[in-house]
Amino acid sequence: MKLKTKLIAAAGGMVLLLTGITAAYGWHRNQMNTLRTELTMESEKAQKMDAAISELKAKRAALEIDNQAKDEQIRNQGKKIEAFQQNVEDLKKQIDDLLFEEVVEFDVEAFTEEIQSISELATVEYRYTNIGLMDESKKFSFIDWKKPFSEKLLIVSMDGIIKAGTDLSKVKIDCDEDKKVITISLPEPTILSNELNEDSFEAHEEKDSVWNRLTLDDSAELRVQIKEKAQQNAIDNKVLEEAGSRAQQLIQKLIEALPNVREQYQIEFRKAI
Repeated sequence: MKLKTKLIAAAGGMVLLLTGITAAYGWHRNQMNTLRTELTMESEKAQKMDAAISELKAKRAALEIDNQAKDEQIRNQGKKIEAFQQNVEDLKKQIDDLLFEEVVEFDVEAFTEEIQSISELATVEYRYTNIGLMDESKKFSFIDWKKPFSEKLLIVSMDGIIKAGTDLSKVKIDCDEDKKVITISLPEPTILSNELNEDSFEAHEEKDSVWNRLTLDDSAELRVQIKEKAQQNAIDNKVLEEAGSRAQQLIQKLIEALPNVREQYQIEFRKAI
């Protein structure tokens, strides 16, 4: 009886123990499920947070790109505004120039008088050293024989200066105000002077005879010979052409020095008739 009672008591204890264990297991399982659910929820929250952060970053990057584009547009608009303002200023200046353009008329008479007052314009100097030669003998009047003791020889050299230029007193100037063309008629350049330097006279050989003496006329004749030869050499060396070209250049510079003439007029040269 006592044994049966002990067995029953032991069985009841086992039941209670199993019931406690079962209850503890169930509670523990419930706690694990709850914890798992909470972890799942936290994980989902973290994923949502990451997604939200990524979205915010994307929006921020997009905003930065948009801001850069807008800044570039603002800079371009600023440049356009500056260019427009410059165009406005240029247009205003052009309008002012049109409204207040100075009317220039070339005073033909005044300039012609000014040029003609210069008279002879020497534009080229030709320096030379030439030799004059006289070698002659007297002859008999009835035959072509030299008279004895009638030889005469004179060789001299002299320096000189030839000046070539234009006679500006004969210049004619016309002006077509409609076409804005100034026409200048220039006479042909000429030899203006041919002067010998008397200090440079040098006799290289002198020889005369009883019947044919050297005279002052011989010396004068050699001077003429030297000057004529030098003048022909100067002409052969294009001195006159150079003088004409320089005269044109000088007159053109004088005209273009007048206010606004260079900008508004064309200058043409022609030979005077």
